[in-house]
Amino acid sequence: GNQKRHGHDQYKYTAPDNSFSKLLHCYVHPFLPVFVSSEKEYKEKTMQAALKVAIQVPVDIVKVSYKAIKLHQELADKGSKLAISDVGCGVLCLKGAMMSGWLNVVINLSSINDEAYVAQIKDELLPMLDEGQKICDEVYEKVLNILNS
Repeated sequence: GNQKRHGHDQYKYTAPDNSFSKLLHCYVHPFLPVFVSSEKEYKEKTMQAALKVAIQVPVDIVKVSYKAIKLHQELADKGSKLAISDVGCGVLCLKGAMMSGWLNVVINLSSINDEAYVAQIKDELLPMLDEGQKICDEVYEKVLNILNS
């Protein structure tokens, strides 16, 4: 709300309502209050909440990419041989998307203090990353072998 904060209410700022802008606000906005310890706590709570919102999109990118990789695995076995190069291209793009999503997860995880939350995200995504990369490499080799035969 518009509560007065130790005489520094002119510095109160509300970030636009989207995940990245809230996080960016915590990092770069020069007027986010840090005048007294209660304001430092406010800034830290705000940042921690914003990090958990900001991380959701790259988490979803990893998950969706993994699911699509699994579909490409099926296509390599059951799909049309006329479109097999498309399967190879798709799986390479998906591997990049999954790994790029993971990089954006990692940068946010490194700033999140909630160890249980960090562990839960890693426990959920690391197996997907490991299996997803293996599937991508196997599908790519399978496609290459089909194209060369």
